[in-house]
Formats: sequence, C-alpha cells, structure tokens
Amino acid sequence: MINSARLFPRIDTGKRKTVAVAVSGGSDSIALLHLLQIHYSKTKPSIRLVALTVDHGLRPNSGEEADWVRAFCQARGIDHRTLRWEGEKPQTGLAAAARGARYQLLSDAARNAGTDMIFIGHTSDDQAETLLMRSSRGKPDLQNRGLAAMAPATLYDSRVWLLRPLLGVSRAVLRRHLTNQNIGWIDDPSNQIRRYERVRMRTVLEASDDPEELKNALVDRAGEAAVRRRALGEAAAGLIDRHASKCIAGLIRVDPLFFDAPVPDEDGLAARIYAAAALLAVTGGSAYLPNAARIAAVLEKLNSAGNRATLSGTVADRRRSGIFLYRETRRGGPGPVACADGIAWDRRYRILAGEIPLKSDRLVGAIGRKQAILLETDAGDWPQSLTRAARASLPALWQEGVCLGPIEIRENPETQDIAGSALSAVPISAPWLEFLPSFDLTLAASVARLIGQPKIDQIPI
Repeated sequence: MINSARLFPRIDTGKRKTVAVAVSGGSDSIALLHLLQIHYSKTKPSIRLVALTVDHGLRPNSGEEADWVRAFCQARGIDHRTLRWEGEKPQTGLAAAARGARYQLLSDAARNAGTDMIFIGHTSDDQAETLLMRSSRGKPDLQNRGLAAMAPATLYDSRVWLLRPLLGVSRAVLRRHLTNQNIGWIDDPSNQIRRYERVRMRTVLEASDDPEELKNALVDRAGEAAVRRRALGEAAAGLIDRHASKCIAGLIRVDPLFFDAPVPDEDGLAARIYAAAALLAVTGGSAYLPNAARIAAVLEKLNSAGNRATLSGTVADRRRSGIFLYRETRRGGPGPVACADGIAWDRRYRILAGEIPLKSDRLVGAIGRKQAILLETDAGDWPQSLTRAARASLPALWQEGVCLGPIEIRENPETQDIAGSALSAVPISAPWLEFLPSFDLTLAASVARLIGQPKIDQIPI
C-alpha cells in the first residue's frame, strides 16, 4: 500500500477549507482521489474534497463514465461535479481546444466550490511521455525550457493552482495499489488511438528494450532540466531587477550595461538572452518567448547608439541613456475588440469593468499616436518621441470610431482579484497568462514588479 503521508507532506492547504481533484475515472486520478481522502482524513479532517469530472462529449460513452465517477464518489462521501464542454467542437486543433476547455472548466468549478487548488493525477509515465513529445518536435524552444516537462505546481489563469503530486510515482504502482484495495477504474479507449501524439510516444516507450529503465532515465532528465530552468530564471530575474526600470506605463528602460557588460561564462550569456526574451515578449504581448538566434540578432543590431530593432511585437530603441522597449504600433496597434469585463486585451492588460455598465458598441483599442499627443502629460526627462510611442499602444475606450478616452491603468494592486467602481486595466504578462509553471515563478515575479502587475499568489508548496 502506498504511504499517502509521503506523497503530500510539502503541500500546504493553508486556510483553505476545500480542495478540488480532477477525476476522469482512469487509474491515475482514482488513485489520487483515494490517497488524498486517506491523507486528509488523518492530517486535516476539516478539508472538504470536491471531485471534478470533465465530460468533453467527444465519445458516445463519456457521459456514462462521468456517472461512474459520480457513483464512486458518492459511495465514499466525496462531493462530485460533472463539467460538460458544451457547444460546437472545432474541426481542427481538437486536442488543444479540449485541453483549453478542460482547464477552464476545472478552474471555474474550483472557484465556484471555494478553492484555488486543484490536484491533477499526472504520473511519472506522463512526465516521460511529455519529455519524449517535446524532444521529438525538432527545433528546441529557448534554452531548452520545454525539456523540464511538467511542473509540480502551475498557476493557471493567474488564479488557480494545479498541483501534480504523483509525478514521481508510476502508473503501475498506482494500479497495484488500487488492485490491493479492490478499487476499479475506467480504461479510456482513446489511449489506444495512434493519431494522438501522446499515444505514439507511449508506444515508443513500451517498444524499448527496457521500458522502465528508459522511463526513469527520461524522468531524471526532466528533473535535471527543471533545476537548470529554475536557476536560469533566477539569474535572468536578477538581471531584470538590476538593469530594467519602468519610465511610464508601456515604456521600459534597460540599462546599457545589460547588453554591453561582458559575461563571465556561457551560463551568464544564457541568462542575458533569457531576460531579454522575457522583456521583449511581455512588452509586446507575445505568448511565446523568442528564440535565442533572433534575440542575438536584435542584440547585435542594438550594439551601437541610434539603432532600433523589432521582435515579438516590441520595438527596442537604443539611445544614449539606455535601451527603451515599447509595444509596436506601426500597423495601427492592437485591438480593437469588444469591451468586456476580464478580457486580456493585447495580452498586456486585463480590462476590469467595475460598476460601469458596458454598451455593446464600445470597444477597447489602442489610443493611437494622434490621441496620445492630444492626451500628453508630463513624462519627466524621457525622450518625447518614446513616451508618445509608448502611450499610443495603451488601452482606450472607443465608440463608432471615436476615442472616448484612455482607460485608467491600475499598477501594483495588491491582489489578482481587484474590485473598483471605474473601468480600468491592470498589467499582465503574456508568456504566463494561461500557465505559470513553478520553474518560472522567480522570473515572472520580477517581470510583474517591473510592469506593475498584481502580486503573484503564493505557491502552496
């Protein structure tokens, strides 16, 4: 029997009275739910478990499987909720869309249940398959970040923690535990469909001379990559803290020393490239960090005063007083989109409606250069051409082609859940807008401080 006390000792529920568990009915999630119930019944009986089952509606028997999980939970006194993915399903990119819908449904249900903590039953098998998938996709991402595979904790949508306590446990061990406890599970037939990438990777593992040895080697490799990624992020965060500052909303100044100072070793160069990638992606609202080759080209172009370069939607403009970063608006700028509470406009600002009723014909779009000049205010000693360019990319309210005025930007609020009576916008970081893995917490926190983003929630580990 698995010792539940050894699986969950570092997870801190704090003052939470409820935690959620994603339960599909497969062996991994059923084992997780069972072990959590044992653990909290012994260590914190006041904790309420809520099991969440997502029915994607993609298979004829998916509803019956959800009902099976509901009955399993009822027999053990565990609250259960079935979450259905309604509406039309896309013809292409179905797997990615289903994944996005699953996490959104889980997050909303957890919040409705009064918690920001969801346990996910990913195992060491899933970790090995994830690493194989990322390794087989050809070109690696920046600094091979993806080789760290899945993080033990991930902040989703800036508001809910996804916890994976079983990443060091194999599926075989979990199934032996369930069998010993006379507990059954559901085998998902989609796990046999070879058009799915994960199924193909699983087949590769099973066809190896020693599947268990290969899996363990892959898990160890992911662990080593996670350590490197965390260390690299911490070094990059240190560079940002020392060399980057905010001039006005939308305009970041980077000290020339950031680019010009000699680096002591290869790790130092990697940290500089990583920090530059984060600054460029966040300023330009890019969901992905640019690759090292493109960043190196930008750094080379900025090597002499007066040069400019554009990457990831960001203009990098070198002046004597520093390198300035602002959102590119050459093609009219971001937006416009329908103004709605909570939208992530341009992946740079979260729009908050407050108590203002929103009209259907009102849009959020960039202020634009003409309006930026009309609304100009004192910007200190910074070059006027730069402050105007930065202001041109800030959010404004529009109606029938007429700018009704800029949207107030609220910087450095205390929490992600911000109440207010007026229409406003808070800064957000595009690369970690959906998923912020624990590997990147230090780097993301550094960027958040720089742009005035709400403080990132404390990791419950």
